[in-house]
Amino acid sequence: MKILITIISLLFLSACSSNQKKGDNMMEAEQYDQAVFFYEKAFQNNPDDEEITQKLSFARSRLVGANLIEVRMFRQSKLQVKAAKKLNESLEQMTQWKIRADSAVKATIDEEVEFAARWLNKELPRLAKAKNYNRFSYSLKQYQHIIDAGMNDRIIKQATPEMNKLGQQQCRNMKSDLNTHLSLIHI
Repeated sequence: MKILITIISLLFLSACSSNQKKGDNMMEAEQYDQAVFFYEKAFQNNPDDEEITQKLSFARSRLVGANLIEVRMFRQSKLQVKAAKKLNESLEQMTQWKIRADSAVKATIDEEVEFAARWLNKELPRLAKAKNYNRFSYSLKQYQHIIDAGMNDRIIKQATPEMNKLGQQQCRNMKSDLNTHLSLIHI
């Protein structure tokens, strides 16, 4: 029995160090998303290992930083939707991983949130005017972390009542269509 426990322990440690080594290799290659993946696997196998914990934290911070560079590149290339999606993803990761931004990263985040919020302040009324309830509602969820900054509150407050009416009408229409189809089936 002791031999079996020893073998299982060695396999467990081997898997852990293998994932840590893969994470190290990915960090060296600046593949931060993959490094996070492997360090998380290593952490799951050995959550008390301080070295793995530090490497995971560092990889996550580097990933967020790389994502912010990508956000800026998308924005400067006039790819506002991609920039907003990537920014929202980065903000979500920071919240989930409890990453505290240093002053330079904080300044970048603030600037990109401001640009994204201004874009949303144009996009949301456009969707409302087009009576695109689904896209409007989806945008509120998709960009939640950007919206949380509070720069879109006035626009959202203006458009939401009309969008809610459209959504309710859409549900009534779907219910009516469904009832019509069901009644035809029963005939």
